Amino acid sequence: MEYCDSCRTVLNERLLLEEQLARLQNELEIVATQLKLLREENELLKSNIKVPNKQRRKNNRTKAELDQCQKEIQKLQVIIQHKDLIIQSQLNYRYGLSEEEGESLNIKNRVLWSLTCGVRFSCSIQQ
Repeated sequence: MEYCDSCRTVLNERLLLEEQLARLQNELEIVATQLKLLREENELLKSNIKVPNKQRRKNNRTKAELDQCQKEIQKLQVIIQHKDLIIQSQLNYRYGLSEEEGESLNIKNRVLWSLTCGVRFSCSIQQ
């Protein structure tokens, strides 16, 4: 069939538009796939960000608990030292020891106790 010039022009334009439409549909599918992948990656990144924050909060909580325990240990050590001084002064009084003799005996007892219990002993001797 033969078409007139204007019909052929319209048919050629239609063919070009159909080809362009097919190319655009292919590009749209590619872009839709890329968008889906980017959204999945974004969700994955969001979930990865949340985990370190939880871990950081847990670490901060653990550090705070550790600090509180260390403060409590220091308080108890002060109380124990105070009670040791009271006991030592009572022993000195009971056995009639001078302060130097009592302190010497106290150091020996602490060293023996630390060796028995496996605890590190440190003392400072004032002269």
